[in-house]
Amino acid sequence: MNRSMNRGSAAKYRRTRELHRKYMTAAICFAVLTLTVCFVRAGIRSFAREEDPGIRYKYYSSIQIPYGESADSIIASHFDAEHFASLREFRNEVLQINHLQAIGTEIYPHISAGDALILPYYDADFR
Repeated sequence: MNRSMNRGSAAKYRRTRELHRKYMTAAICFAVLTLTVCFVRAGIRSFAREEDPGIRYKYYSSIQIPYGESADSIIASHFDAEHFASLREFRNEVLQINHLQAIGTEIYPHISAGDALILPYYDADFR
């Protein structure tokens, strides 16, 4: 009987060890799976947050014409070749926004130092 008890104890010990090994294997697999899911989700989130450099929002800014400057020099200095095909196209839009018109090289009504000029510009930030 003593031998059978030893056999029974040894078998119980082996079963316990095998069960412990299975639990450890399952826990390690679960941990690896959880970490993989976390890294994939973090990668997707960071990819989704990257801004598209091609998207720009149009805004308007009011510029006061300083003494010694003209409306055309202000328009030329704020020209954005990325969003306007030509300086002429940009100038026409500025004139339209400000309810002005050009006859030849003159702008009517006349704008002088101290007057405000509204200029369009583009920015990647949405406000």
